[in-house]
Amino acid sequence: MKKGQSFVSTGPIVEFTANKTSIPGNTITTEKGQLDVEIKVRSAPWVSVDEVRIIVNGERKIRLPVKAPREQILKFQDRISLNLEYDSYIAIEVLGNETLFPVLQSSTKYDGYECGPFPYALTNPIFIDTDGNGKFDPPLPEIKLIF
Repeated sequence: MKKGQSFVSTGPIVEFTANKTSIPGNTITTEKGQLDVEIKVRSAPWVSVDEVRIIVNGERKIRLPVKAPREQILKFQDRISLNLEYDSYIAIEVLGNETLFPVLQSSTKYDGYECGPFPYALTNPIFIDTDGNGKFDPPLPEIKLIF
């Protein structure tokens, strides 16, 4: 936990590496900003997984639909190549469209029946050093000066 090598989840289990060796919480230096991201998502048969998102510097940049049957344990596996212009951080977000009811549930005011939370997972980031200085320099927001 102290190293940031973790994720939060209400069901989906996420494995996420960058350039085959780096895991969440790590900082990696890449040549020319080239990065291969490998993602695996598993879940119990009763946990839906419908979309995987790649988050770059806090923005959902890539949305990947999940086509695996709900009964399948390995719901998603893919490798994506990215080209980063400057130091960045990458995280993975996973969403399911069907509630976890009746395993997890809460009462609702709508129609008097029980519902539940939705499957969700979010990894800690992997930090990417693209300028070769050996550390992650957080991207700064664009500043617009008005005169």
